[in-house]
Formats: sequence, C-alpha cells, structure tokens
Amino acid sequence: MTGLRVLAVAPRVRDWQRLQDALADEGLEIVRASSPSAVTERLLERVAPDVALVDVTLPGPAVVTLASALVGRSPAVPVVALCDTVDDARLSFAISAGARACLPGNVTPSVLADAIREAAAGGFPLARDLAGRTELVVNLVSELQRRLRVEDGPDPTPSAGPCPLTERELVILQMVADGHANKEAAVTLDITERTVKNHLANIFDKLTARGRAHAVRLAMENRWICTGEPHSMSDRAVRSGIAA
Repeated sequence: MTGLRVLAVAPRVRDWQRLQDALADEGLEIVRASSPSAVTERLLERVAPDVALVDVTLPGPAVVTLASALVGRSPAVPVVALCDTVDDARLSFAISAGARACLPGNVTPSVLADAIREAAAGGFPLARDLAGRTELVVNLVSELQRRLRVEDGPDPTPSAGPCPLTERELVILQMVADGHANKEAAVTLDITERTVKNHLANIFDKLTARGRAHAVRLAMENRWICTGEPHSMSDRAVRSGIAA
C-alpha cells in the first residue's frame, strides 16, 4: 500500500522534524497536529488521514479521547502509538486506547513505515508484541473479566470528578509523577523552565497542594494522571476528564 496520508499527533517539537523527514523518505504524506486537542472534526475532514501516529509517551485522558474518536469514525482511522519505551504499562495503555501498533521513539524509519502500512491494511502489529509478554496478556484478560463483572452490577469504584487542570498542566504533572525535573519538562515541551514553574504554581493553587508530591498524590487519587500499573493506567485515563 502506497501513498498513505498520516496524521502525526506529535506534541514534542524537538522530535517533529526528524519524524517528518524520516516518514517522508518512506513515501508517506505527513500532516502534523501539535496536541490531541488540536485534532478537530474539521481537521479530520480536511486531512482525511489513512492512519494516525499518536505520541503516547505522556499518556492521559486527552490521548484516550483522541484515539477513541479516531477508531470510532466511519471509516475508522487506525492508530499507531509511539512512545519513548515500550513497556507493559505503555502497551496496556496503547491497547486500551485502541492502537493497532506500539513502537519506541528510536524505531528505524523503515520499521515505523511498515507498521503504519500494516495498520492501514487492517493488520494488528501490536499482537506480535504481546506474543512474548505472557504476564501482560494474563493481566489484560483479568482486567477484561473485571470490567464485564462491573457491567453486570454497580461500579464499586466511584468516578472522579472533572479535572480542574488544563491539558498542558496535566501533561506537566504527569511528567513530574514520572520523575522528570523542570528542565527536562521544558526541553520536552519546548517551553522555558520558568513557564514550567508557572504551570506548577497554577497546579498547586488549583489543587490546594502543598508541593509536587502532594499534587501528584491528589491527581493519582482522583485518577487524573496515570501510574505505572498496567490496569490502573487505562482505567484512570478512560474515567478522567480534562478542563479546557
């Protein structure tokens, strides 16, 4: 399959040019969106992508909402997830978001292009990743069974309320939870370190948090950001909401 149009949702500016050049060299037409919230219905109608390449390095509700909208379209837009490290938590998140493939950011252009073409043709490259991860498969089956039981009765876990944080604030708080320093967050998001500090100050104020650790704990308790646990990551992402 050739001549594919790829919608790349790549918020990290520093990686964008490399990604665009690599896929263009593979004969793929690339259109970039800077964030999940930038992918509007009007944009989808104008671009008419064959595949969406979505950066899930910083998982969260906005990514799940975007992926659900893409795979729920008629015809569906297959999703290929891209992240820094393909571990069990990221794979679980990619599956819960409806992705057909999950690849690390350092993947070669040819392998990435092949995965995009396979997903566009109806394939499921992610199935090969699961073949050697028996424990993850068992966990996913157990999670599916738990969800089916919940559908037969009241959900014992109350849903979290609307998140008071903006999408950018939520991303920064997720990075804090993952152990990133302010400088690392600034470089990844292509903003200044002072801007990161200002965002954190707003986060602390909105959550009435005493500091970074307290803010992370509050956000995790309300399921607004993800932990490294495969199950809770998908649950928290799906159940959460983001204030604009």
